[in-house]
Amino acid sequence: MKTYEVLREEVIEKYGSIHAFCKAFPHLKRATIYMTLANKYAGKVSRQFELIKAALSNEDAPKKAVKISENEIQDVLQNHKCLHCRLLNKNNCVDCKMKTEKEANTVFSFICGRI
Repeated sequence: MKTYEVLREEVIEKYGSIHAFCKAFPHLKRATIYMTLANKYAGKVSRQFELIKAALSNEDAPKKAVKISENEIQDVLQNHKCLHCRLLNKNNCVDCKMKTEKEANTVFSFICGRI
């Protein structure tokens, strides 16, 4: 059995279909995966095999840089809360702002840990 056939079987065995594999790894180009696994890719096949094998072994997407700050998260949360607040004097609630700071810190920490 040829390399591309073995790789194709691994993908289908683990994900059920090539389509499901492509959805699981959006950083890989769908057309390139299909062509590679059909032995029709005209480019550097060895590089594509490496990428697909890395994805199969869960060494998938490279880490992305966080492009949002904790203050931006805090502003979004606070604005949302103020829009839905029942108090007459909005934007002056110290307890609410302190809670929002803690929430923003937690969300930001979660995002940084995931990316």
